[in-house]
Parts: sequence; C-alpha cells; structure tokens
Amino acid sequence: MTVTTGSALLERAQPAKDRPLRHFGVSLGHLTEGSAEAWVRSLRLPADAQACTHPAELPFPHVAISVALPAGLALPAEVAGTAFMQAAIAAGSAHAAGRSGRAIHYRGRSTSSGRVTVGEVLSTTDIVRVNARDTPAEADDVLEAGRGLTPHWIAGELTVLAERRPDGLLVPLPGFAR
Repeated sequence: MTVTTGSALLERAQPAKDRPLRHFGVSLGHLTEGSAEAWVRSLRLPADAQACTHPAELPFPHVAISVALPAGLALPAEVAGTAFMQAAIAAGSAHAAGRSGRAIHYRGRSTSSGRVTVGEVLSTTDIVRVNARDTPAEADDVLEAGRGLTPHWIAGELTVLAERRPDGLLVPLPGFAR
C-alpha cells in the first residue's frame, strides 16, 4: 500500500461490473456529508469512477471518503495531517472490500432518478441488488428513485434497500435516496 499525507492509495484492485478499480481513502476532516460530497464533486470524477462517504470517529467525528478510479488515474495528494490517516485507510479498505460506504458517485448515477424499473437500475448502474426489505426486488418492479439513489456497500454488493408501498411502488429507505 502506498500512503500519502492525508490520503491512502490501496493497490488492491476490485472489479465493479468487470472494471478493475484502484481504491483511495481520503480523510480531510469534513464535518458533514454535504461538505464531503462537495469535495468529491470538485474532483470531476469520470463516469466510471466510484466515491463513497464513511462515518469516522478519529481524531474526532467526521466524514471520510473513499474513491475508486480506473487504472491509470490517481487522486491528488491532500494534506490534512497524519491524525486522519487511520480514517483514510479504513474508508479505502472498507470500499475495496465492499464492506461499507454510502455511494455518492457511481456508474449510471445520473440515470437513476425519477421512476425507473429495477431492471433498468441493475443494467445501467454499478448497483447490483435492490431489496424490498429482505426480499430481492423483481426486474419489472418500479422504484421511485427521486433525485437519485445513494446505494450502500453491503456484503460486497452495491445495494439499495427499499420498502414496497401498498400500490406496489418501491420507495428507497431513508439514506438510500437523495
């Protein structure tokens, strides 16, 4: 593993929809999800990159970030001090292993808004699972994605958890939609 001040590069590549990605962990002391997301937007990531937010506790409660980039791309070194290194490594490692992370940038994110079928979401995004509570949703189920989905890494899969309304429409649980 290569480490730079304020961010950690994880050399372990993880395929996402058959694309090898290099994972970076970044911890700059963002106090809110919104400020972390704004920093990610400032990077102008390519469409096939991924970025997630992760709650971190040390050196104080803040939001760490993980970014997965296609081979050949790297993040600029950010200086935040070595106190944040542990949070950066934890965020990058969790994303690379698919253990955790709230995805705020992923392939197809811009197409996952409004009312879409689960099949469309699964075929056009990095999301690999949509569950209606504990049951996998069917491809023709309609999902009310609102302004967009924010899936989470759960057991190695980018997942959206939803609830089925009485009319059959799936609505993402809080934290899984913008």
